Formats: sequence, structure tokens, C-alpha cells
Amino acid sequence: MESKTAMVFTPAKLRYLLVLAQIAQENGGQVRCIEIAVRMGVARASISRMLNTFVKEELVLQETARGSVRLTEKGLKAAERYMNRCKTLRDVLEKQFTLSDYDAQECALALVSGVSETTLRALENCAAH
Repeated sequence: MESKTAMVFTPAKLRYLLVLAQIAQENGGQVRCIEIAVRMGVARASISRMLNTFVKEELVLQETARGSVRLTEKGLKAAERYMNRCKTLRDVLEKQFTLSDYDAQECALALVSGVSETTLRALENCAAH
């Protein structure tokens, strides 16, 4: 059962968090603004605004000397909650629809960040059978 105090993310905010978490996994934890912008295909200014929001919500720490950010424990927990769902959906998309790893990951991110909680649960139930 999910905690009543779990953070609620808008689809756009969740997408930023998930992409940030992916890059952090690939880079040993540190993420530069430009890396997120390139991955998402958005302007650096948009990334900067969202990162400022994440800093205020204590999801990331800014490492000014390096010009990068790092997920906090709170940010890692929030991201992990959704990344596990992404992995489940990605696996289904790869196996059932023979999508490439990249396409399956992008579709899983879109689903996790863009559909209702009820729909996600239904998809996860389908994946379990």
C-alpha cells in the first residue's frame, strides 16, 4: 500500500524526475543540466526552472562547483518508486511488442508519467499474468 504522504507529481514533473534519475544511474549520481535538456529535447532554461523546484522540495542538491545536481535520499526514493514501474512496463513492451530497449524505455516513461494511477495498476496486473 502506498503511503498517504507520498509526493504527487504532475506528468511533466515526473518525466523530469525520471529522466534525471536515469542519467544519474548512468553517470554515478551526478547530472548536468545540459544532459537532461538533450535527453528530453527541451531548453536548458526549462530544466533550470524544474531543478530549482526540485531543490526547494529537497529532491536534489545543487553542486555549484561542478555545475551539476545530485538526487537526495528523498529524491532517490521518489524516483525509485516510479523507476520500478518503468522497468516492469519496459520489460512487457520489449517482450510483448518486440520493441527495442530504447523504444520500450521511452514508452514506459511516457506511460508512467502520463497515465492515471488506475491505468498503471491495470497495466502492471496485465504484466504479472
